[in-house]
Amino acid sequence: MDDTIRSAQQALLDPEWGIYAGPDTDAVDFSTRYDACHFDSRGIQLVAQAWTARIADYLALRKAQAFVGKPQAALDSPPR
Repeated sequence: MDDTIRSAQQALLDPEWGIYAGPDTDAVDFSTRYDACHFDSRGIQLVAQAWTARIADYLALRKAQAFVGKPQAALDSPPR
């Protein structure tokens, strides 16, 4: 992926508005794409697992945050 696109996507992240980074689907092996772009069934499973892990990380961080009283800005850095 073009670094310009990645930079633009990163610039849109705003935890105060509930806008967080999702998983890096470009990191999913290209052998799981049937046309060098769209995911096949295995690729879809991998992306779903990546989304599940990302959402679980954010939920765990928010739960921990509630116990220690840290501000929402602590979510600025995407986990892992």
